[in-house]
Formats: sequence, structure tokens, C-alpha cells
Amino acid sequence: MRMKVIDRIFLILTILVLLALSLLLLAVAWHYVGETFLHDWVYNLYTVWPNPLILTAIALALIIMALRLLYAGTIPYRRVSRALIRKLEAGTVSITLDTIAAIAKRHALAIEGTRDVRCAIVPREDGVRVLYRISLEDDAVIPEKTQAIQTHVKERVEAITGVTIKESCVLVDNRKPEEKKKTGVGDAQ
Repeated sequence: MRMKVIDRIFLILTILVLLALSLLLLAVAWHYVGETFLHDWVYNLYTVWPNPLILTAIALALIIMALRLLYAGTIPYRRVSRALIRKLEAGTVSITLDTIAAIAKRHALAIEGTRDVRCAIVPREDGVRVLYRISLEDDAVIPEKTQAIQTHVKERVEAITGVTIKESCVLVDNRKPEEKKKTGVGDAQ
């Protein structure tokens, strides 16, 4: 579940209120708060005029936050795929970033010696930036292969989609999956 900013704020406020209430209950249970203090406090809640309004406002705010959090927890997270939009004479064309990434991955894997490719597309004003994490065969010459991947993918993606690749960044990671799990390094993206 991916929470919106307002849901995160509500969650923090609700947790803080529950934490304060828990600390108060512990203080009462272990006699850190005197009986006369509690009696005077409750008496003031009933007798001083603005207190019922304040308590009502706090209670309603907590109810709204709790219901909102319940509602936010029942909505499944749906990944919204962003798209690049090109305006043409006949109308507009939208290409999702996932589509561009799939095309880039397919053409990067077409280069001999490439074992695995993970790809991310970052939109820019004047085109896109392509981020690769690749795994090459053990005897592959890294500068040659990465240059071939960058050139081939740039040509094919631009020809197929019409989107300009402004920058292409390659990270070569030839570690085996079990090595990646042991170190925990390089798991981003």
C-alpha cells in the first residue's frame, strides 16, 4: 500500500495521540499521577465551558483520521504508469515509460554477451534518460559491450518511438544473485 501525504500525516497524529494516551494510562496505573490531579482534571472537563467543545473537536478529528486510515488501508495500490506525450498534426501520442523501458531492454538483450538487463526511463524536457543495470558474460569486454548497447538501443528506441534519448547510463553488475543477497549492495532500481 502506498500512502498519500495526508494519510501519513493522519497516521503520525493518530500514533502520537495513542502514545500519549498509553503513557497517561501507565502513569495512572503506577500511581505517578495523583488521584487528586485526575479528579480535578476530570472535574474541569465537565465544568469549564470551552472544554466540551475542544473535546468534541478532538474526538471528531480522531474519528475522521481513523476512518480515513481504514479507507486508505483497503484501497489496493495501483501503479500509475507515466507517459511521454507528443503532439502531432493529427493529434497526440502517449507512450508509457514502461513501454520505452521494455523496448530498451529487448534491444539491449539483443547484443551478444548480455545476460540480464534492468532498465529505467527518466523523462526530461527534451527527451529521456535511460538507466541500465546489466550483467554481461564473464569474458565480455565491458567498454565494447556497453558502447554497443548504448548505441544500438539509442538507434532502435528513437526509430521505434520517436523519443530522443539524451543520456544513457550503464551500471555493469556481474555478481551472481546469491552474492547480491549476501552483500545487500546494489539492490536499488
